Amino acid sequence: MLSTTEASDAIVILIINCDELEVYGCTYDYSLNYNPDATADDGSCEVDYSFSNCPSDLDGNGIVGAQDLLLFLSVYGLICE
Repeated sequence: MLSTTEASDAIVILIINCDELEVYGCTYDYSLNYNPDATADDGSCEVDYSFSNCPSDLDGNGIVGAQDLLLFLSVYGLICE
């Protein structure tokens, strides 16, 4: 047991590695490979854009908006095979 003087001089260091708590996967619920358990998006989402009659409506919600722009920017510059 530590005396009062020794206890006040003790330093406790707690290190938590947050990466162990992350579940990587596709976090977009409209994607073909959506992972409901994923907590961190890993860029693996696959979206079928053929379901919309409006090619700019990338998320398929019937509105061309900010989410569509974010989807576009997330793949901008990607080299297609």
